[in-house]
Amino acid sequence: MMPNMMNGQKNPCLIKAANALIFFVFIVFTNVVEAEIRLAAVFTDDMVLQRDLPINIWGSAEKSESISVMLDGKSYQGQANEQGAWLITLPAQQVATNQSIKVVSNHKSDGNVVELNNIAFGDVWLASGQSNMSFSLKQALKKFPQENQLEQYPDVRQFLVPMNYDFKGVLSDFKESSAIDKRTQWQVASSETVGGFSAVAWFFAKDLYQRFNVPIGIINSSVGGTAIDSWMSYQSLKAYPNAQALAYKLRDDDFVMQLKQENIREVSHWLEKNTKNDKGLQQTKWFDADLDDEYWATLKVPGAWEDLGGGFNSGVVWLRKDFHLTKQESEADAQLLLGNIIEADKTYINGIEVGRTPHRYLSRDYYVNKKLLKTGTNNITIRVEVNKGQGGTIIDKPYKLLLNAHLPAKEISLISDWKYKVGTKSKKLPWKLQRRTSLQFKPVGLYNAMIAPLEYMKFSGVIWYQGEGNVNQYQSYTDQFTTMINLWRELFKQPELPFLFVQLANFLKPHQQPVESAWAELRGAQTQVLNTVENTAMALAIDVGEWNDIHPLDKKTVGQRLALGARRLVYAESELSYLSPQVEHASLREGQVIIDFSDINQGLICKGEQLRGFAIAGHDKKFVWATSRLENNQAIVWHDSIKTPKYVRYAWANNPDKANLYSKQGLPATPFSIELPFVAIKTE
Repeated sequence: MMPNMMNGQKNPCLIKAANALIFFVFIVFTNVVEAEIRLAAVFTDDMVLQRDLPINIWGSAEKSESISVMLDGKSYQGQANEQGAWLITLPAQQVATNQSIKVVSNHKSDGNVVELNNIAFGDVWLASGQSNMSFSLKQALKKFPQENQLEQYPDVRQFLVPMNYDFKGVLSDFKESSAIDKRTQWQVASSETVGGFSAVAWFFAKDLYQRFNVPIGIINSSVGGTAIDSWMSYQSLKAYPNAQALAYKLRDDDFVMQLKQENIREVSHWLEKNTKNDKGLQQTKWFDADLDDEYWATLKVPGAWEDLGGGFNSGVVWLRKDFHLTKQESEADAQLLLGNIIEADKTYINGIEVGRTPHRYLSRDYYVNKKLLKTGTNNITIRVEVNKGQGGTIIDKPYKLLLNAHLPAKEISLISDWKYKVGTKSKKLPWKLQRRTSLQFKPVGLYNAMIAPLEYMKFSGVIWYQGEGNVNQYQSYTDQFTTMINLWRELFKQPELPFLFVQLANFLKPHQQPVESAWAELRGAQTQVLNTVENTAMALAIDVGEWNDIHPLDKKTVGQRLALGARRLVYAESELSYLSPQVEHASLREGQVIIDFSDINQGLICKGEQLRGFAIAGHDKKFVWATSRLENNQAIVWHDSIKTPKYVRYAWANNPDKANLYSKQGLPATPFSIELPFVAIKTE
């Protein structure tokens, strides 16, 4: 007879039995969960593992759990330690695709099996650095639109390491990402996925794959804006006590919390004051399409806002521009390109926000739904927050509306006079305050969380694009970079691991006369690393940068130049000239400096009628532009007013736009600053 539950009374025997059953299920479930094996986050379907070297597979399980890894019909055994960590080493494998790996828990219960499919054995490259390495192919499609319709490259793949930092010690694995965030799984290159690849790494990998038909895996562990000490260990910063001391402080949660609270208080106050005092956000909203702006002043777009009147330095500026559409033009979606704006913007079409961007280093490319457009007069309004002094719109960038009702799309140029009005004025937000709690910029954090978890991986090499974050500390960069290379080689237990890096691109407005340059000094430090650290290669970028954008679009040239280093150091093309020409010897002869170069391959050429880019000085170190010519692969450099030259420089500037000395292979000559007489000393 069933117990009567309809009268609201509870049966004590039934409750006791139910509780016992729940407890039993909980114990069984807990044991199963504890016995469950887990692989490190880098192990997913579609991954690439390094060929021709022993392969480590690792993860976690219940302590003392027996683990089996099965590959190609063979089984390899291991056991979890007291902390539950396990690692099993497989023998080296030759190039192969479409492989499967099974990892099995040998628990007495059903255990569990993790199966990895579509595995490739090929060449794995670690891509790291700051924003020019993290710069995605999608961001470069304006220059390389054909890459979005590429042929299938199923054996070029990327794993994107999730951004994370930790100051308390090295992590054993990457942070867990959202289950719906598939970017942190290995991605096979296709027209749907390749936009998320690092642009530099993509062109690098594509070049190698096309040449050697070997699967290429890219592990992309890069974070924009970072200094080199973010990628170094606590111990490796011994020679830099200030950085090490800060890293030590950041271990303290209370210190970090205090830092964040101070920042929130000060930055929030700045932002709230701007919003509260902004006349454009009062009762009458200045982004309204029908706002009467007849009496607003005008300014040129693009251009710097040197004088907006009333002593404006920082705060909020509103810009407005009307444009006209036909009925056909208003019936299709559009694309709004607003170049680069200093600093943060919110942009509206006919009173509706269509996009926002937080800083000047990202291009404004906003989608405009056709529902927002209308026949006749339309309006664009931009609210710009200027927080660092002197705002503006950067010249030599696209400012236009693309109307997709036409094939090809019709353009409406927005380079013209715009109406403007100051919403509010404020004090400049200090640079240190802006970055103070950006913890990814702090020493040690990224190494602990984004490099150290890869300790057991094997690589063909590293590609590295970083240095912009250290321009103002160029004096120590040679030593720091050398220390970091040695640190990573030690971590991965690959003492001769090839390290290929990009020298800083040309950037900022060219100077009319020779001046001192921190960017040139940083490039010089990078060259010194090339010449003193074995198994390195440097790809120059002084001819592919953009004066007005720290993120130049031409990542293809950079990737291909990095591939030259890989072809020589990894793929054994022993006859390949993979380095840019470097100054090797310089001497004085009858008032002229005779300069010889190494790494000239088939010879040197001048791109242009006159060899340019050299500066010369006497003992007073007052540099002037020199006259120069190319003769028998030697540069002859002089100036009529300097009878006894003592110093010579080439391409020594933030933006050496006039430098035009190349190898016949097409590689630009390496910038240098030397004292005469000069003889190069390099590590063989």
